[in-house]
Amino acid sequence: MVRAVVFDLFETLVTEWGHEKYTKRKMSADLGCPLDGFAKLWEGLHEDQYRGRIGLEESLRYICGKLSVDVSDEGIEHVMQKRIRTKSACFDHVHPDIYPLLCDLRERGYKLAILSNCSQDEVLMLKNSKFASLVDEMVLSCETGLCKPQGEIYRLAANKLRVKCDECIFIGDGGSEELYGAKQAGMQPYRAMWYILKMPSPIKEQPGFIRLKKPLDVLDIIK
Repeated sequence: MVRAVVFDLFETLVTEWGHEKYTKRKMSADLGCPLDGFAKLWEGLHEDQYRGRIGLEESLRYICGKLSVDVSDEGIEHVMQKRIRTKSACFDHVHPDIYPLLCDLRERGYKLAILSNCSQDEVLMLKNSKFASLVDEMVLSCETGLCKPQGEIYRLAANKLRVKCDECIFIGDGGSEELYGAKQAGMQPYRAMWYILKMPSPIKEQPGFIRLKKPLDVLDIIK
């Protein structure tokens, strides 16, 4: 029996596509850093960022130090605000069926959670968004120190919702091997396709998971 629905965040509830992205190229240019060096160091910090070990400002200062780039406090602040502004735009480009889906699920008595690998700056945007009032729990990697596809983070989500993993449906686009992690933890995973079908890059196949082409397909699964 399904008692809860657990959602991934990026490319499931919100998308980074279809609006301005503050890419590594743009960030490195604004800081005056060589692109190759910046990109390598930035990508190398992803896990520490997701696990909450390092924040955005500390990351930028670390990279500039490693590349011997002298940047002012104002320069760092400019990049931070620009990243926050463009990331915040994700919450302004939500599929029109997402909010009705969450409201419908709540009315039907299902418990809802967001389970996301995210950095500290992304958490601020999420908690100030409309989603905060529509879900029961947010289980975030930068707050828990756990990342998908670790089984512990799925079990933590279920525990917070006071249900068992096998009573949960997990909905995600498939990044970070999250669908495999959900399945191994005992949840029923489904692949959200409504955003990634519109992406310009080829879709990475993940066989064995049912695809959902639109958000309201979630209601059909529960039925």
